[in-house]
Amino acid sequence: MQNYTEITENTNLRASLPQILNNDKTALSNSSGIAWPTTPPPSDGRTCYRSDQKKLYMYADGGWKMIIDFAKTPLSVQDADAKYAAKSHNHDSAYARKAVDETFAKSVTITTNLTVGGIIYNTSDMKAKTDIRKITGALGKVKQLGGYTYKLKASGQASVGVLAQEVEAVDKHLVFKEEDKLAVNYNGLVAVLIEAVNELAQKVEKLEKGH
Repeated sequence: MQNYTEITENTNLRASLPQILNNDKTALSNSSGIAWPTTPPPSDGRTCYRSDQKKLYMYADGGWKMIIDFAKTPLSVQDADAKYAAKSHNHDSAYARKAVDETFAKSVTITTNLTVGGIIYNTSDMKAKTDIRKITGALGKVKQLGGYTYKLKASGQASVGVLAQEVEAVDKHLVFKEEDKLAVNYNGLVAVLIEAVNELAQKVEKLEKGH
C-alpha cells in the first residue's frame, strides 16, 4: 500500500518538501512502472514514475518530459546558500553570496555603481600572452583624446572620463561594443598613457642634453 500524505496548497517550498519526500513516488503520479503507459492514451498533464529510471515524468506537447530525477544526489538548501549565487525573486538579477568566493565564467554587466573594499586585479601574466609588441605612436594617440566632465543621462550622476567614440577612432581594441553602446577598456588605456609618458620623457632628455 502506498504511503500518502496530503500536500495542501502552500507557497512555502521548504514546508512542502518533507511531505513530498515522505510520499511514495508512485503516489505523486497517475501511473508507474518500467514502460510508458498507453491505456488510456496519454494526454497533457498526465504523470508517470519510471521505477527503472527513478525519474518522474509529465506528458506535454506530444512527449514525456522529465520533471524530477530521484536518482540524483539532492542539493541541500545549506549547500545552495553556501556555494551558489542567487537570483532575485523575480529572476531578473543575480547577486553573489556574502563572504563567499565567487568565480564567474562569463561576463558580468553592472548598470550602476560598483564599490570594492579591496583591490581589483586583472590577469596580466606575460605567460598567458602571445605576439607581445610595444605600443608605438602613443603620444599622438593621446593627443587625439580628450578628458571630459559629464552627467549620466540615466541617473544624472556627475562623472569624469573619456568618450568611447574618440577612443575607438584611436584604437578599436580599447573599445567593446555591448548591444547599442560602447564601453572603454580603461586598463588598456593606461598602457597607452604609460608609453605616451615614456615618449615625452625621451623628448625631455634630448632637450636637456641639448643644453
